[in-house]
Amino acid sequence: MVNVLYTVSTALGARVGMLEDMIVSNAGRGSGIGSKLLERAMEFAREKGCQRITLLTDHDNEGAHRFYQKHGFSLSTMITFRKSLSK
Repeated sequence: MVNVLYTVSTALGARVGMLEDMIVSNAGRGSGIGSKLLERAMEFAREKGCQRITLLTDHDNEGAHRFYQKHGFSLSTMITFRKSLSK
């Protein structure tokens, strides 16, 4: 499954997409389904007028890093900060 969110980037002055979740079962890995999901997610983002798509991976998920780089993604110099809002 894949989930794309979109918002407006004030830096670009345009709509951008955020690939929030992309999950392929262990059994489905290596079959090409991940590539198909990613291509469709990017196509969807383009259809919605997104000028960029961004995603996050865990620092140590080297398999995901290779996968996304193979599909043209590059490492960003941005650093993620987060704060839990749950009690």
